[in-house]
Amino acid sequence: MINPMEIPLVVRRVGQMLPLWDYSRRSAPKDSFQPRDLLSSIKVCRLWSAALTPLLWMVYDDAFMLCRSVTDYSFDDEEHVGSIPEEIFHARSRHIRYLSLWYSLRPGSMQSTQLREIRLSGQALYANTDIIFTNPQLSNLTVAFDVGPKFSDIQPALQTLSQLQILSVVNLKVTAASTLQQLSGLLNSNSDLQKLRFEYPYGISGLDCEPLSNLTELHFLGDWDGNVGMIHLLRLCPNLEVLEALGVDCPMDQIAKNIKECCRKLATIRMKDGELTENKFALLVQSTSRLVNIEATVTAFSTRTCDVLLDHTNWLESVSLTVFYNKQECLDNTNRLLASCSCLRSLEFEFGKRTYMSLPDIYSDLELVNCPTLERLSLTGFDHALICSSDAVNTVHAQGLSAESLRLLSQGSGTSLLEVMRERGWSCEPVMQGYYTSDITLQTAVAQWMVFRGLLDLPRLYKVSVEDRGFVHEARMPRNMRA
Repeated sequence: MINPMEIPLVVRRVGQMLPLWDYSRRSAPKDSFQPRDLLSSIKVCRLWSAALTPLLWMVYDDAFMLCRSVTDYSFDDEEHVGSIPEEIFHARSRHIRYLSLWYSLRPGSMQSTQLREIRLSGQALYANTDIIFTNPQLSNLTVAFDVGPKFSDIQPALQTLSQLQILSVVNLKVTAASTLQQLSGLLNSNSDLQKLRFEYPYGISGLDCEPLSNLTELHFLGDWDGNVGMIHLLRLCPNLEVLEALGVDCPMDQIAKNIKECCRKLATIRMKDGELTENKFALLVQSTSRLVNIEATVTAFSTRTCDVLLDHTNWLESVSLTVFYNKQECLDNTNRLLASCSCLRSLEFEFGKRTYMSLPDIYSDLELVNCPTLERLSLTGFDHALICSSDAVNTVHAQGLSAESLRLLSQGSGTSLLEVMRERGWSCEPVMQGYYTSDITLQTAVAQWMVFRGLLDLPRLYKVSVEDRGFVHEARMPRNMRA
């Protein structure tokens, strides 16, 4: 009988389960690449080495792996300890499928002709476009401009691409009409494009391209006034499903009009930054016939704001709102949303200005039991920053906290709250680093207990946070999200 661990496909499958990257260490990039377990497995025998070595080299990001083949040697010597010698990089680079470069490689260092994804930034964008020439089958490309290279400098390489499914363009500054023609030509040459992302561009006044029939996601993080062509681009996306954009000074009447007329499949809207008035939010939500996910910053969660969301009760799954003014009206409308949206899975509210309402009373009135489909809940922005002390107790008394609230505080704050949650299968999760060893306000403690006691038995809920304390129920989490 053949030993399964002598079958290359089985060995490779086992190798794919070994952790290779620890992205929690992004603040120290050179510590994020953690290949120790995979390297140990590679050394077991020749068969394992042949099967697992391609996995070790599949992803190469020079922000995490300081390779000696870079031409910039401005680092301290100790930064290069453990980095990859150039001859090894040259020999193994044929296995690379996902490549991200900031520093330029020496000519001939890269051998791979089967890359699937490339990100070129800074020096590499100017010096290493030859990698694009040798990989015309690319499906995912990110080009991030910096001081130096212009779009016209990389245009000859971009002309070779015709199979892109994802294109991201960062910091593009359009200074000539020819740049818009070249960009339009790139879009026309890649008819299978599914996701298009522009970050901080300037000068996109108009794109002369054919309808992007396969485009389902458009991400535009830039100034609307400086890129008026992006408004018209919406009319060229008949199958758009996801729109992410900045809400700052957005011409909502034109955006909503184009969405309503040309983007009838739009289901997810994320408006980053920028406070939307009640009228702008209503125009945006009413522009689509089937809203599933919404993320935005609004002046207030008013009755009208809630009403336009309730028009989508049969589909709405995720609501994430930053609200600048908190009134009793907001609480009432939150309960309307919970009671009406039969598909709601995620609810996040952050209040941008501190409330002067009684925090425990707000939370105790939330009718969470009306939403058995809820999976994630986040409520933040209420805290008065009162320190837990005898003075704070007097302050809470002065604000009219009931005896019941104070009794719950004594039962629910601190370790007793943790114990109750743990008994129900929940584990503590920091929302902000270090908060569990610091004091929390009395009102926050009471509010947390008010919420937690009302949701312990919601059948699908697996993640909840109130102010700076959070809990997760790992047994209920989707398998792909478990640790």
